[in-house]
Amino acid sequence: ALNYDVNDDKLETYIMPARPNVDEGVEREKYVEIREAIIESKKIRVSYFSLSSGIKERILLPYGIYTYQGFWYIVAYCELSKAIKDFKLVRVREWEVLNDTFKKPKHFSLRDYFSGCIGLIKDEDSYEVRLKIDFPTSIKVSERNWVENQIITFNDDNSIIFEAVMTGMDDIVHWVLSLGSAAEVLEPVILRERVREEVEKVLNRNG
Repeated sequence: ALNYDVNDDKLETYIMPARPNVDEGVEREKYVEIREAIIESKKIRVSYFSLSSGIKERILLPYGIYTYQGFWYIVAYCELSKAIKDFKLVRVREWEVLNDTFKKPKHFSLRDYFSGCIGLIKDEDSYEVRLKIDFPTSIKVSERNWVENQIITFNDDNSIIFEAVMTGMDDIVHWVLSLGSAAEVLEPVILRERVREEVEKVLNRNG
């Protein structure tokens, strides 16, 4: 951890802070209690706001916790959905650590859980993704490990061929769109079609 004051004008090193719009005191309290529930393998009852189904009470078996783009997420088995899902900590409106304990599956690991993911969305299917990315965006893409299995091959003009087995089609589409006109989808066809559909929607709304 770096111990410095971000308001110090004399800093020679500066970390761009992520600034979630949250009550830090409440979030800290949630994090501490849920982290303890993970360590002690205790179930938690939460009132959770979902973008698709609104506020519902759920019983979660928390397996782990991680941070993504400045926000904390819980990986947990949800008794209501009967599936392992991600829950954004800021959307937990009420919570209670229960005395009921559980056993986390021996085969579960966060590393395997996120294998092939470029974001938070995980599909049952994986896709063999091949992109051609032009310079100078190619340099920016090559400087980061997007997924563990990626292969990047440079061409003579400093463009690259990006190859990886990935999951989470919606996140892949959004990532390709973020690269703008520098990216050409070579494979798979379904990704090329999804990118084209999104571009057409943007043009229709802003044309």
